[in-house]
Amino acid sequence: MSAEWTMKKIVFLMADAWACGLYRCYMPALWMNKLGLADAYCSFHGARIGMKPTDYSLLFNQGLENQAGLIGNGYFVSEEELFAEYAGVDVVVCQRQEREIALSHLRFMKAHGKRVYCEFDDSLTGHPIKATAKHWQSPEKVKLYTQMCEEATGVIVTNEVLGNEFRRLNSNILVLPNSIDCTQYRDGRADLSIGYAGSPGHKRDFKYISYTLTKLARKYAVKFMGYKPDDIKAEYMGSTKIGDYPDKLSGAFSVGVAPLIRDDFSDKKCLVGDTLVVSVNGIKKINSLKIGDLVIQSDKSVNKIIGVTKYNNQDTIKITTSNGYTVEGTPNHKILDSCGNWVMLSDLLIGSCVAITKFGIKQIKYQSMKFPLLLTKGLGSDIFNEADDDMLPQIIINEKWGLLLGFLFGDGHMHGFNRVAISCSTDYPDIIELVEKLFKGCGMRVNSAKRYDKRLKDGTNRLAKGVDVIANSRILRLLFESMGFVGRNGKVFRVPQIIFNSPKSVIREFLKGLFESDGCIADATKGHVRLTFCTKNKRFAEDIAILLLGFGIKSKSGSMHNKIYNRDYYIISLGREGIDLFATDIGFVSDKKKKRLMNAVDKKRGNIKKWEWNDNIVSICFSRNDVYDIEVENKHSYIANGFISHNSNIKWLEYSLSGIATIAEDFGPYQCIRNGEDGYLANRNWDELIEHLMNDESERERIVRNAQERIRKEYSIENTVHNWANLL
Repeated sequence: MSAEWTMKKIVFLMADAWACGLYRCYMPALWMNKLGLADAYCSFHGARIGMKPTDYSLLFNQGLENQAGLIGNGYFVSEEELFAEYAGVDVVVCQRQEREIALSHLRFMKAHGKRVYCEFDDSLTGHPIKATAKHWQSPEKVKLYTQMCEEATGVIVTNEVLGNEFRRLNSNILVLPNSIDCTQYRDGRADLSIGYAGSPGHKRDFKYISYTLTKLARKYAVKFMGYKPDDIKAEYMGSTKIGDYPDKLSGAFSVGVAPLIRDDFSDKKCLVGDTLVVSVNGIKKINSLKIGDLVIQSDKSVNKIIGVTKYNNQDTIKITTSNGYTVEGTPNHKILDSCGNWVMLSDLLIGSCVAITKFGIKQIKYQSMKFPLLLTKGLGSDIFNEADDDMLPQIIINEKWGLLLGFLFGDGHMHGFNRVAISCSTDYPDIIELVEKLFKGCGMRVNSAKRYDKRLKDGTNRLAKGVDVIANSRILRLLFESMGFVGRNGKVFRVPQIIFNSPKSVIREFLKGLFESDGCIADATKGHVRLTFCTKNKRFAEDIAILLLGFGIKSKSGSMHNKIYNRDYYIISLGREGIDLFATDIGFVSDKKKKRLMNAVDKKRGNIKKWEWNDNIVSICFSRNDVYDIEVENKHSYIANGFISHNSNIKWLEYSLSGIATIAEDFGPYQCIRNGEDGYLANRNWDELIEHLMNDESERERIVRNAQERIRKEYSIENTVHNWANLL
């Protein structure tokens, strides 16, 4: 016989009687009661479970507030009274409870077997609108909210992005999006007009649309409800009580605008084009990413890119840390600091401590490239344009190719028409033999030439220990050039993309060949233990540091001036912990360097300081560059790891059900709108879109009709409340 089903008893402790309290507490409670999904109560004080909503009168007619006034200082009751009041309650939802005693209340409820959830529709890391979120400006309040989130059964949020931020405090995140009660709104029609309905808290959202509305006000009626910017000459319809709002909004205007400023919390992921992003298919420059690519988030989850946007000639800030890590992006791009907070680049100072992140390399497929190997001369772009990929020979970049490329990019050079050479030393005969074998493995004939010491200033020639292993092949040279081995004397400036895209096993061999060529391991038997890599190109050094992070190795980069060649060289250094990981996961090729590496690993060590995955900023530079913004599925890029303005997509829901065609800012929460189908998304073309809708009544009707149909299906509380009841 099945167990008897018992209806859950849920208490919502509301923070206010405005939109947040209505949409996030009262409305779900009301509809759970209506549909018999739960026994739900709402209260403004923790001492009482409050009253059971069966309609909106308790909220709209101040019934709950009157009861709260009778209770007085509600939390301060005896534990016996509190236990008796909450007897039979299964779940308590705390919406932004600000009193210090709220934490004690939460602990008491959990101790007595209640599930306690904190409900937030904003971030704890900051809020741009002080007038409407003063509690976010108080460090004491943020500390209280943080403790409550950490100790709660879970945290309820409006969207996945906000959920990802709160996961650092609590792993149990319930994503319950905003919904609307379609029965409260009436489809009306107004005389031709433009309008906005909202609170003074959205004042800053009009920064870039004020001029447009002022200009259009000379031609059309422009109306404001609840708030009107001082600089716009328009009709002010006054404010209204929350209970009267749906009726007053019905048919209030023809076209509703929903601006949202692209400010400190908008384009947070705008980075310069060569920024490296870790994807499932390798480490890619952000300017090469496209819709559909899968990227790896900081929480190791994999998500699909659904939008890529380029912004030309933007102000940028580039920071460099003491260990040589760099990032360049728009001033409002956020990075994680050492305390786990997301901080804008513009707010960072010299000495600020930021987090450094290691990552896993997910690619498992060998990369391949198709190349016209049958052609012996005259290879140009026209050949590639006309070639048929199905007919071209294919090269699979496996571990052997990775090792050869490591040697080439370390000590390789190209001369003349067809000469490809890798410099070796007679001190390492095993490396000379291996390089010859690798060239022969490509089908090349190999010869060698001894090198002379170029550093002698007396004009004499003297044979040094250097030996060039040479493969004479025009095709091989063109192949390496197509991989990016270019520049003066064939010296590369960046790690080739085909290596960035390769599996970890191939990258390992590339680094092994590279460090064998231009790396140095100090003799541990003679003193200090140190492993270094040297290059004359700074960007190349930065790429190598990123690749090492893929193996969990934190390095330190610096520069050194070479007086003989009168130029700077860039050094990557690994300390004891880095050497241990290098020995385990990468290693050297030659017997001599392998032995030195083992000596370094085996050398007795003192109290080695463990790595801290953070670093201090030592340089801040300002510039202008093209930047790129990627938007990831279920995570709006502009707020990834950051902030979202509360309830912002409610405008579209309210407008549409009131018979008003919506035009909203083209980012963030408003991107739920299907552009051109159930609303329009504006991107600096507000005047064009407003004029379009104002001049086409049938288009307004179509937009409203489509929106209403979709909202009733996807956003109606009557449907979505089942998610509340099931998750709680």
